[in-house]
Parts: sequence; C-alpha cells; structure tokens
Amino acid sequence: MFPNRRITTTVFNGEGLQILVTRYIKALNPPQQFLDMFLHDPNATLDLIARFVSLIPIVPDILDENDGFDIWMTSEGQVAYVLTQEIDEYLLWNPLTGQCHKQFDPFCPLQSVDCLFDDGNVWFNIQQNNTPMAVHFDYSKESFWKQLLPKNFQGTKAHTIQPEEIIYCETNKSMIEDLKNRIERTLKCKMMEWRPKQPTRWNRQCTYILRKILPKLELGTGSFVSSEEESEFERLLQFYWVTGFPIQMPYTDLQSIIDAVYQTGIHSSEFPQTEFALAVYIHPYPNNVLSVWVYLASLARHQ
Repeated sequence: MFPNRRITTTVFNGEGLQILVTRYIKALNPPQQFLDMFLHDPNATLDLIARFVSLIPIVPDILDENDGFDIWMTSEGQVAYVLTQEIDEYLLWNPLTGQCHKQFDPFCPLQSVDCLFDDGNVWFNIQQNNTPMAVHFDYSKESFWKQLLPKNFQGTKAHTIQPEEIIYCETNKSMIEDLKNRIERTLKCKMMEWRPKQPTRWNRQCTYILRKILPKLELGTGSFVSSEEESEFERLLQFYWVTGFPIQMPYTDLQSIIDAVYQTGIHSSEFPQTEFALAVYIHPYPNNVLSVWVYLASLARHQ
C-alpha cells in the first residue's frame, strides 16, 4: 500500500541474531540523583534524563556484511524517536540529541512516522499522510494503524533483552581532571602543528573568561556571563576582534575532539599577531558518561 515507508519489525543485535524490536523496549531506572534534583519540576527532570541519554557514547555499526540489514548497536543516523503522551499533547524525543518537540512543532526534525512499536506490538501506519503533524497517534484505531502481532499474542514482554535494572556508580573526579588537562595539552599542541608557518600565541585573559563560562553552559541555568566577565570581555573587545564558539560533545575518544576542533577552521587565521584562547570543561555524569566542552577563540588585534 505504501512501498516507500520504512517498516521495522526485527533488527540484528551485536551477535548477528535477528531480534524482534519489541524486546528492546523496557522501562529502566534513571540515576536516583536525577529524580531527587528537581522534586517539584517534573519537566526539568525529564530534560535532565534526556540529556543524560544523549551523552551515552555511540558504538559505530561496524558490521556491514549483512546485505544492508539493520544492526542496532546504539542510536545513530536514522534515529528512532521516543513518543510520549501527555495530558493533552504528544511529545517526540530524539535520544541522540536529548531534544523534545511537540507534535505540531514545525521545526521538529522527524520527517515521517511509518511505524510505532512498544514492548508488546508493532503498528504500521496506514494513514494517507505520515508527517508527524498530520498523523493520528491513537493506534487503537484500526483504520489508522495495522498491528503486526495478534491481540492474544503472549510472551513478548517477558522476553525483553534489557536488564532488570541499571546499577549506577559515581564517576571518578580525579580521572576527570586528568582527562581535561590531557585534552587541553593535546589541543594546544595540535594548534601549533596546524600552524607550521605562523607562531601560536595564547591569550591568558580570554582563556580565564572562557573557563568560567563553560560550566554554566552545561548547567543551562541563569545568565551565562556575569557582569564581571562581561566587563572583562568589553576590555578585550577594545583591542581585539574575537571569533569563536563552544563545542559540546559526549566523550568517546580524544581523536574525535581533535577532529571537531580542526573542522572549525579557527586555527587557519592568517591575520598578523593573531592570539588564541582555549578552555576545556568536562561535566561528569554517572557511569563514566562525560559531557565535554571546548571553547576555542581567535583574537585579532585591531589595526
């Protein structure tokens, strides 16, 4: 009926076995500290949990000998959105970015809704329109959704591949400090390698300001720049054109950070007497899940 729609019923796991998608779905406990952090603000709790999920490192799908079959390692590429129903609206969550969109949000990146699945069944969208804004998500209506498994089918939920619960441990803070220093040293060395014909000078004042800003970006609360930092920036701008921006990414390996910084092209500035500022901040989450921030800026002195 709709040959171009993407229907998923089974996927390959890491051992090359086909697994029914319903077996991947199970409610799992988040870190208890997340639940205790915003006791009177459930929306903030949901945002924090989504943020945590988005930082879980991606395992690349390196198995390519299965003639194009899906191999589910972790969310990547054509991400599977999570649909939640609130009191009067549906929400679409992207587990790769942690972003949440309302169903009728015109800026939602999700382009099509071809199927739904939970821990008990899979439903195929047989509506004429499959854009999120036009889809009726009530899968109990048989004129809108066609289910894969019969209603009396038993046993799907009992055979989940997920654990009963996740045990969380605190991330070692001394390891975080060592890693931050190693990233900073490596990036400074790389900056000099990428500029073999020009000297690479570092502006300590700007670096000091950036180091104070980065933790606020992760927390996302209040003003990112205090009045003191703003006045220090204004003094810098009297003498320099400042160009730069922060990079945020989950930590997987050092090379990924090096590549991300190189792709900004900030190191390629050819203005005479250009100076640079570099700051690194790592925010730890449970189970060694790390959010890495790098702020790189170039400062060109006014002529």
